[in-house]
Amino acid sequence: MTSTTEQGQRGGINVARLLMSFGPLMFLALLIVVFTVLKPSFIDPINIFNIMRQISITGLIALGMTFVILTAGIDLSVGSLLAFCGMVAAVVAKGGTANTLSLSTSGAQGYGWFAA
Repeated sequence: MTSTTEQGQRGGINVARLLMSFGPLMFLALLIVVFTVLKPSFIDPINIFNIMRQISITGLIALGMTFVILTAGIDLSVGSLLAFCGMVAAVVAKGGTANTLSLSTSGAQGYGWFAA
């Protein structure tokens, strides 16, 4: 009788699987270390808060798109909606009239009605 062993069941660490699972996280940790060495104020809590504030909009959109793609409802109109919201924010920040804001809001509602 001969015994056979399964391929890949050795006691070592599978580097390829480790990189596939944790590669992006390791790369992020490497970037944090490099930027902290280059500029020690990078790890300052005020800077970390600033970075988190800057990526919040993109992160929320990415989170929403993840759920849309997971449910097989591929919808790629997020870019145009983000541009429209940016335009509305620019008009409001500039101090536009209430008519402009109401027209923009009604346009967004119409877009949402047709998209749904």
